[in-house]
Formats: sequence, structure tokens, C-alpha cells
Amino acid sequence: MSLFVANFNYLTTFFTAILEEGDRLIPPPRDTPPVLVHASLSAFGNSIPGGEKPVLAALITACRKHKRTLVLPAHADPGSAHLTSRNPLLAFRRRAPCTGMGRIADRFRRTPGVQRSDHPLLSFCAAGPLQRQILRGHTPETGLGFDSPLGTLLDRDALILMLGTPWTTCTALHLAEYACAGDDRVSCWAPVGKHGRVWNDIPFRTEAFQALGSAFEHEHPDLVRSGPIPANKTTKATWKIVRMQSLFSFCVDRYPHFR
Repeated sequence: MSLFVANFNYLTTFFTAILEEGDRLIPPPRDTPPVLVHASLSAFGNSIPGGEKPVLAALITACRKHKRTLVLPAHADPGSAHLTSRNPLLAFRRRAPCTGMGRIADRFRRTPGVQRSDHPLLSFCAAGPLQRQILRGHTPETGLGFDSPLGTLLDRDALILMLGTPWTTCTALHLAEYACAGDDRVSCWAPVGKHGRVWNDIPFRTEAFQALGSAFEHEHPDLVRSGPIPANKTTKATWKIVRMQSLFSFCVDRYPHFR
């Protein structure tokens, strides 16, 4: 057996167990919820043969086992030419890379069968039975709000799985920002159409996300499952899985106090 196959089998078992732990957080009757994943390849160490390939393959396989829809952020890289040049000829395309989201997310984007939402800056990729429902209608104006894929994931009470990533990367926390937003807006631009497109959105501020997530873990340990990522014995990286609705309910109440 090759090291690639051995790692794939090991990681598939690992991810399956984590997702089953997450399912136990959901009150009965239990449907199989989609899962929104934030992942850092470095959390798995630097010695995995194939890098992100076996990690992603195992994650996809674990989700398919229960016909679960897998979702990862595919936000545009801030330094991409189609953003920095303001040249409409370099318009956003669904095949544009999202390496700023990490190697696992960018590999997922390129995986056969994966679809990507239409937002030119804040897109998501998904694979599974609910992928079209989750990704549809992601216009620039919906941003990361309740009419975006995050809103659909909230309605479905998705699981949020964080693999070696901090709370600052948890995009679901932006929903608390929208729920608590005042009148403050910023102008956004993206190379959509002949002359580009301008719209208004709330200003994103992630400074409070780490404190919010840590407070949720501290005050509601029964609503979080976590553990070490055993593939990496050098950085002691950890995983966490939570219900999206539980996290949102807590954060929308606390967010004004952390701003």
C-alpha cells in the first residue's frame, strides 16, 4: 500500500469520525447537514505525501458517505490582477484562483463536480446534493449576508468544521455583523460587465471574531466538539466543529459588546 493511499484511508476515517461527532450536536430528528470547512494544510504537517490531495480526497469521501454537501470559501485573492488593475478586460471568471483561502480550498475549486457561486469577490464552492441551492443567487449585493450562501447554510443549520484555523477565518461570524449592522456602508467594485460594477456593503471587521469564538467555546463547551489533529505532532494543531445556528445565536447577542 502506498503512503498516499495509507494517508487517504487514515484521514477518511478521521474526518468521518469528526463529522459524526458534529451530527451528535444536532437535536433529533437529525437530518444530514451540509458542512462549511475552513482548513489549513499546515495543520496536517509538512510530511503528508501528495500535500493537499489526500486531505481533500478524504474530506470529500467522508462527506459522500452520508450524502453530505461540502462547502469551502473561494474568496478572490486580494492581489489578483482582475482586482488590482480595475481593468474590465480582466473580469472575474469562475476558474480564477482562490489561493488566499489556502491550498485545500483552491484544490477543491478545481475538483470535477464542484460548483462555484457568482460573487466576484466573496464566492463559495460546493459539492453535494445541496450545492445548487446553497450557491444560487449569490449576487454582489448579497455579500456574506442572509441572502448569500451563508444564509442558506444558516437555514440548514450547517456544521462548521475548522481544521487548524482560528476563529478569525470563520466566515459565518459575518452574519452577526450583518444582523448588528447600522447605517455604515462602504463602496465595493468588481470587474463585472464592460465597465465593472459598484455596490454598497457593510464594512467587514474581523478583529472581534477570535474573542467571540473563544467566548462561545468557554461559555458553551457542550456545543463544541474539538480535538487534536494527530497527523501533525509539531504544531499541536486542533480541529473544532460547531452547529452554525448555535454559534450565530450566541454571537448575534454578544457581537455589539465586542466591537
